[in-house]
Amino acid sequence: MDLILTDRADSVWGRISGDLDISTSPCLRRRLVAALEPPRVGLVLDLSEVTFMDASALGALMAARQRSLTIGGDGIRLSAPSRPVLRLLNAAGLQDRFPPIIIPAQRAAAEPAT
Repeated sequence: MDLILTDRADSVWGRISGDLDISTSPCLRRRLVAALEPPRVGLVLDLSEVTFMDASALGALMAARQRSLTIGGDGIRLSAPSRPVLRLLNAAGLQDRFPPIIIPAQRAAAEPAT
């Protein structure tokens, strides 16, 4: 797992790549929860390069989401979640708890050429 976090005005933006499993989830949980301190109460995660994700990693995301909500944020928004991430969120019935966010570069790539 590789995790890069960047502080913004009222949120933390992160990019995660690699496998998210029982061996990486404790570190993921610690780093995400610790990053959420007022005034940074929201979390936006780019998960496009996550190659595997298990339930322990989902637990880490849920802990970070709860931390965000507890300190007045709106939880976690996902940017371009990979297929393994979407598969797990859908199987767990939690896709609605992690709403998507479209970054302008993604919007341009998704729009058909005219």
